[in-house]
Amino acid sequence: RDYLADPTLLLVQSRTDWVRTAALKLSYRPLRSVTLDMLLGRQTRSSTFPLADYEVDIAHVAVRIGI
Repeated sequence: RDYLADPTLLLVQSRTDWVRTAALKLSYRPLRSVTLDMLLGRQTRSSTFPLADYEVDIAHVAVRIGI
């Protein structure tokens, strides 16, 4: 991602971010009307902007019940 600075603001410089995402999602349907979803993921960002780097781990669990 490239962020272009507003040319009227002299203090703001353009920046570039590199975002990487990896995830694994599993779905299980024990009954026709019930679905279990599980997701594990990781996201990292490297940036030319100071203090904008991050790493995050993601876990998500959901149950869907339909008729």
